[in-house]
Amino acid sequence: MFKIIFSISFFITGLFGANTLQKAIDAAPHGSIIKLSAGVYKGNIVINKPITITGIEDGVVIDGEGLGTVINIKSSYVTLKNLKIVGSGDRHDNIDSAITVVESKHCEISNCVIEDCLFGIDLQMVNNSIISNNTITSKDLELGVRGDGLRLWYSNDNIVKKNSLIKSRDMVIWYSHGNEIVENYGEYCRYSLHFMYAGKNLVKDNNYKFNSVGIFFMYSKDTIAIGNSVQSSLGATGMGIGLKMFQTLH
Repeated sequence: MFKIIFSISFFITGLFGANTLQKAIDAAPHGSIIKLSAGVYKGNIVINKPITITGIEDGVVIDGEGLGTVINIKSSYVTLKNLKIVGSGDRHDNIDSAITVVESKHCEISNCVIEDCLFGIDLQMVNNSIISNNTITSKDLELGVRGDGLRLWYSNDNIVKKNSLIKSRDMVIWYSHGNEIVENYGEYCRYSLHFMYAGKNLVKDNNYKFNSVGIFFMYSKDTIAIGNSVQSSLGATGMGIGLKMFQTLH
């Protein structure tokens, strides 16, 4: 057994079974903090209101049990902290992920560990949010069929900082502008950082090594890359930094 605590300006404490995290989320008022103690919680949850879910000690695991996306966020002002998220499904057509955030703003995902998930963190039309201090490892598949560790799609003005992608596929920034990608680490991935039709992004002080490609700018413009370290790109076509139809600042 483990404990879920709701908090606004007060605490309500109760014991729940392992299949009741969704019920706890549904019952929580807007703005609540749900504090999880150590235990394995059933995933495939949907968050459709502004709340915070945080682990208050080591050993808080949310397990998707190999089906679908573990955590779906469909609201602004949602925070996830100090969680271990495992066991997404393996369907590329559904973009099975550890965490998917859709049409939201002012969210935060920080200090989470993601393992055995096809895609890691998938942001779709998400703005003004923070993704920081997360460690992401994909499912144990061939490089090309792993999911992307971190994916921004039509997502603007976010801070992506101090995340580690290890044995994932790519970090992709597609159709996304004004993001800060700072102090991240990538190892044994395909593209540590891949831009597509993206502009006005800042790429600073990232460290990438033992990947097929370090940083690739494709059909992108007006981006600053400074202070990055790209080492030991792998394979006959290994590349440090690549440019294709890239436009500089005017």
